Amino acid sequence: MTPLARGKALEVAAHALEKRADEAARRICEEAGKPITLARAEVDRALATLRASAEEATRAPWGEVVPMESAPQGIGRRAQLRRFPRGVVAAITPFNFPLNLACHKVAPAIACGCPVVLKPSERTPLIAHVLGDAIAEGLEAASLPLDSSHVVPALPQDSSPLVESARVAVVSFTGGAQTGWKLREKAARKQVLLELGGDAAAIVWSDADLAHAARKCANSAFAYAGQSCISLQRLLVHASVYERFKEAFLAETRALRTGDPRDPAVVSGPLIDDAAADRVESWIEGRAGASIPCPTAASRSRAPGERGRATRSRPSRSRGSSWSRRTRERTSTRDRPPAS
Repeated sequence: MTPLARGKALEVAAHALEKRADEAARRICEEAGKPITLARAEVDRALATLRASAEEATRAPWGEVVPMESAPQGIGRRAQLRRFPRGVVAAITPFNFPLNLACHKVAPAIACGCPVVLKPSERTPLIAHVLGDAIAEGLEAASLPLDSSHVVPALPQDSSPLVESARVAVVSFTGGAQTGWKLREKAARKQVLLELGGDAAAIVWSDADLAHAARKCANSAFAYAGQSCISLQRLLVHASVYERFKEAFLAETRALRTGDPRDPAVVSGPLIDDAAADRVESWIEGRAGASIPCPTAASRSRAPGERGRATRSRPSRSRGSSWSRRTRERTSTRDRPPAS
């Protein structure tokens, strides 16, 4: 697998995925409940990831010449450093960015010449097959082995062999912290790459443009129902502008369009499944001593056409007097039950 062939495979894969961009966005929307506008943006990001990896396949430093003349014994001598593919990569991805995060793992593996096995989230397996088709088309165009890339849907409890197999050299995991550290223990002799979410904060200072800050913070916190590890999870506001910012932030939050994710105007659609909705409800009901200043009573509705698979919780008010300065409890992948 020469660097040139690997780069060609990824370029062709990007072109193949681009031809199915509308289908891919619809698949993400229908399978993950991601609003269609955000799903289209994810497809664009995935295409950029594939193309960047194609460029790196031929640009990466596969070798290096090291001068040896820093010591008398090295005068007139040179050393050559070469890099080789590490081996089979097991790529385990979450539901919230089911296409682009898969590309983050699969594309660099192919660029480096490593065979890769992708295990997508059991909640979003279908979009992984769209990517698998595109990768297969690229491998075939570059005359590379089709069996160097696989998509293997599996439940979390059935995934241990993928991590523990002696034939796997690298485990790359994005998802919940609890699951990630358990995988690290099981794969102690392998290279393990963990991306376990974030704890994103925003600071609104006294001289901030409050209208702009409120709009950005509301979108960052609640777009895609907050199901992103980079969504806003902590909000720190200067005391001198706190009340004014709070009112602006609440107004922007109320203005966010919720509902059917297939509607291009919708920003926040359903949660991924009933378990996620149950957890959000438990947070709302358990906020003793704090209030959630939203105008509607607590309610929960089933997402249309999902046969009970995904639900959404509407804002509510709980007892208490002080507005919670935490914009929302975390709903990132790292805090979910094991997703892989």
